[in-house]
Amino acid sequence: MQIHVARNSTPLGVYSQDEVVDALNNGQLMLTDLAWREGMPTWVPLADWSEFKSVITASPFISSALGSDGAGTTVPWEKSKSLGMFWATIKGAIINPKQTFAAGRFKFSDYILFSYLGVLFYLPFALYGQLQTPHLNQQIADLLRSFNNPALDSAIQGLLESAEQPVYYGIVGFLCFAVIHPFVLAAGGFLQWLGLKILRQKVSIEQSMVSSIVGVAVANLCFAPFVLTMSVAWLYLALIVLLWIPILVLHCRASAAVIKVSPGILFCSWIILSLIFCLCCCSFIGLLVFLFR
Repeated sequence: MQIHVARNSTPLGVYSQDEVVDALNNGQLMLTDLAWREGMPTWVPLADWSEFKSVITASPFISSALGSDGAGTTVPWEKSKSLGMFWATIKGAIINPKQTFAAGRFKFSDYILFSYLGVLFYLPFALYGQLQTPHLNQQIADLLRSFNNPALDSAIQGLLESAEQPVYYGIVGFLCFAVIHPFVLAAGGFLQWLGLKILRQKVSIEQSMVSSIVGVAVANLCFAPFVLTMSVAWLYLALIVLLWIPILVLHCRASAAVIKVSPGILFCSWIILSLIFCLCCCSFIGLLVFLFR
């Protein structure tokens, strides 16, 4: 028996009955997903299929989701769009992302405000960082100058010129970016979906967009307090070296939990997209050199 499954009008794939049971148990599919098989007049939520009634009572994720919310969501933000639920979702994404995102609607429109709240809480740290950037660049230039290496002269000159730029350039740039932040992340989520399709993962585009928003919010808010160390260049740079891998792991875990894939597979999709991007850039540069030599 071949069962077609879709979420938010996006096909997720064709499953056998056993594959649907496994996908429901591990959170890859949700009871709110619509399903259809040959002979049925219309698409029906998986929760209404008699074949999967036993799964509803057997799975702890599914039973707890249905018991706590009629829509079958375990995501605090989807239950109530409030500041408390925002922080509850961020906390869950860091501590136990699989359970936090075991079931949900994962509609992009529901997470636009979530993205703006993430930017709002990061804003004071970002503004402080912009104010400290000239001082930081000056300190880094002094550090490079201490090596007495002529090869570093161009880098030193660039840092000094950057330090002389008006601070409001960076502030205005950040504020403009903040306005379109959710939609930039949505574009990133679409590219992420393409990478996952290359790896033959059944993920909806909208869910991939939401995973991008959640992952970036987690990464930004985890790193935000460390921006306050920018006044001391060596400490700030040391923290970046020490923390970028743990923060990347948190980002990857949270995003992967939303789209129900392993963090390793998600990271591989990022690597594949990066390689494709580099290949395209190199090909474009090579084409320009060939045309204008």
